Amino acid sequence: MAFAPSVSSAQADRFAALAELLRTTPRDKVFEVAMQQVAAGASHRDLLGGVFLAGIHDIEPRPVGFKLHTVMMIPSALELTRESSLEDRFLPALFNLDYLKGAQESDREGGDWVLPLRPPRRFASAGAARSALLAVVEEGDAATADVAVADAAGFLDMQELFELLWPLGARDYLNIGHRMIFTSQVYRALQIVGWQHGEPAVRSLVYGLLKRKTGKTMVPYARSLAMVRELSPQWEAGKLDADASQELLRRLRPATPEAAQAAMMDLLGRGIAPDSLWDGLRLAASELLLKSPGLLAVHAMTTLNAFHFASTITRVKATRALLLLQAVAWMPMFRDELKRRVGAADGPEIDSLVPETVSPQDDLFTEPSPERRTRMILGATSSAGDAAAFVERARALVLRKGDEAHYYKYSAAAFEEHRVTDSRWAPHVLAATLVYLPTERDRDASVYRRARTALKRLET
Repeated sequence: MAFAPSVSSAQADRFAALAELLRTTPRDKVFEVAMQQVAAGASHRDLLGGVFLAGIHDIEPRPVGFKLHTVMMIPSALELTRESSLEDRFLPALFNLDYLKGAQESDREGGDWVLPLRPPRRFASAGAARSALLAVVEEGDAATADVAVADAAGFLDMQELFELLWPLGARDYLNIGHRMIFTSQVYRALQIVGWQHGEPAVRSLVYGLLKRKTGKTMVPYARSLAMVRELSPQWEAGKLDADASQELLRRLRPATPEAAQAAMMDLLGRGIAPDSLWDGLRLAASELLLKSPGLLAVHAMTTLNAFHFASTITRVKATRALLLLQAVAWMPMFRDELKRRVGAADGPEIDSLVPETVSPQDDLFTEPSPERRTRMILGATSSAGDAAAFVERARALVLRKGDEAHYYKYSAAAFEEHRVTDSRWAPHVLAATLVYLPTERDRDASVYRRARTALKRLET
């Protein structure tokens, strides 16, 4: 079934016009221009879509990360505003807009890359474009890959094209998981701006995914491909088992990537449901943050979220298995990266945490001790209602105090993963969040103050 565009043609045209306006407006004028658009009827979704398309056009997607976050954080910002007040919904849009202007400045310093004009059509059929795309991405030939993906976007609907792209996003740990994140976030963002803008978006994506060199960051991929072929046809029909989630967590702590994949194959072979194994990975990603709090550690969760999202979108059973095996292989790679770049981890093991009872006088968002906050969250979010209240307040603090793209990316990923985690382990996923996310003790972000001033001027 062909993919139905998520927006009308008229709305897609408005996104394009807004993107060009925002792209070309100087940084010191862009808030004023954005507010003029809001006064004329533009929504926060419109602004986010415009920033995404401007970033696709203006920001070089190599290396995948850094200034490219102006593209990758768009769906996260939209997710965080799902249940926000109308006024608060504009805050992440304006944050992203400011981030875009900073990314453009950085890009100009690095050579002022822009997405090239669409190359002339070369392939006469969907099959020819598909085959060429897979071949040239493997070879790393940027010019031919650009032709192939542009032609493929004309022949294939969004679902069909991304069935080719999910494995490419998942194959290489290079750039600490950002390639998988980029793939997932482009898919999500196209739900905002519509498949009418799919061609430039996937051209930027494929340029970022091109193979560079063979190295250890790609070694698990070959093993995953081989292991997929060994799985029983019924591998997805296992039983839910929260104890198996904990077993996977414990087996991952000392594991190499190869041993992690073997553990996953063993648990699948024993009839454990993939959902329980994703829970084990959520615990492992959360534990890495507990043990090594900081920006680098959040990538384990944001990457896991990208893997899991892709597994819910793909219709190809083998791709779902590949994503699960790559996700488990990358956890030891994240652990080793943290040890190499941050040093020895000394935080707690997540399944050994003891919940602390929270009294009416306690406020975990003002508690100065990260260790106590973690125990308090575990004790305060065991019920669905209490967890929802925690997430709502944490979201509001990110919008108010978040001064870096990863606050958006991580919080959106962690809260989304929490929603699908077994009730036994869901509080543990939340328990790790406030060792990184802002609390009431942090200062309001400068861009938040500027955004509020701009919004108040609009009211008058």
